[in-house]
Amino acid sequence: MKRLIGLVFALALVVLIAPHSAMAQGGDDLIILNDATPGIDVVISLAPGTTGAIAMEMRHVSVTLTDVQGNTVFQTTDPRIQQLELRFAPDSQAHTLTVERLPGMVEGYVRLHAMPDLTDLGTEAVLVNTDTLAMAQEQDHLLNLDTPSNMVKLTSSVEDPVAIAASFPGAEVMWQLADSQGVAVATLYAGTVDGISLVADGGDYEVSMLNTTPDRETTANVRVMPVPSDVVAALIPATTATDVTTPAASSANQVALCNTTINVASVNLRSGPGTGYSVLSYAYRGDSLQVGGTNTIGNWVVVALEDGSTGWLFRRLGNEQGGCNTLTVFDVPLRDAPTPAVVVQTIPGQTTVVPSSGSSGGFDDDDHDDDHDDDHDDDHDDD
Repeated sequence: MKRLIGLVFALALVVLIAPHSAMAQGGDDLIILNDATPGIDVVISLAPGTTGAIAMEMRHVSVTLTDVQGNTVFQTTDPRIQQLELRFAPDSQAHTLTVERLPGMVEGYVRLHAMPDLTDLGTEAVLVNTDTLAMAQEQDHLLNLDTPSNMVKLTSSVEDPVAIAASFPGAEVMWQLADSQGVAVATLYAGTVDGISLVADGGDYEVSMLNTTPDRETTANVRVMPVPSDVVAALIPATTATDVTTPAASSANQVALCNTTINVASVNLRSGPGTGYSVLSYAYRGDSLQVGGTNTIGNWVVVALEDGSTGWLFRRLGNEQGGCNTLTVFDVPLRDAPTPAVVVQTIPGQTTVVPSSGSSGGFDDDDHDDDHDDDHDDDHDDD
């Protein structure tokens, strides 16, 4: 089961946020990933014929982009990346961006922005035709049937972060950034992302590119630019530790623990508080789960699972014991699934009977898509 709970929200690029530069801090929309919410999903969709980009500032997180078929389009788990932008080609289908806290980190941080295009890094880069790109230089590489791939070395003489950008419109290009030891820092798999820009720690890198549709010729541009120190402001609060420390258990801590015992046949454990969040796992009658917090309304609780992951449980489906009156409150929005639309088709010569709203139709389950209880009658009662 994937270790992803908590915040899930949609970002439609057709309704663009006022353009932000990914080379600047993006306001107060800081998302903190911790034990309660170690990850988020962002659904990215474009209107037909349009383009757009998603930009993020990030610390201590991994980023994975998948398409509607579930194929991985982009991935990085490298803490050296501080900012990232991905540009989508016209008529791209919906993608899901998954951001998760890196293992061993107390907290991860991310800010997200929608943009019409990649950030303009300026025109002062010098166009060169060498095997190696230095600071403030760029190269153009023709990727076609004769030369479907190319490799570029990037050198940085400073320790400050550097901006690395690549663009390859009109073709599906696999792009990878590796460090001087050959360790992959970020990988873009061939798909509908036709441009990437990122800010990484200073150092020597290598970019590899492969046009997987070489009959669709493209000119791939690669650029390396300095990043002004004032735009790489600290995203992490100064008081935050970067590794996990587990305090020694004491008898007082044990007494303060809150546990809940499932009191129905089976329950859904979801990625957030509400039936509008995805089902991650299940629990069954008699299972005892440790409770780590509640939502602001108090009708859902986040519980720990045996594999170390977490999920949200509708509170009335468990009997609580222990210190459950002082639970941490997490400001994760309640999201209920919309009432499904019912479309009735009448086949000629047959009569369709639709049960009345008071009939259960033979099932006693509010989800109608599985045999597990979530909320029974009402998700909004907080008694």
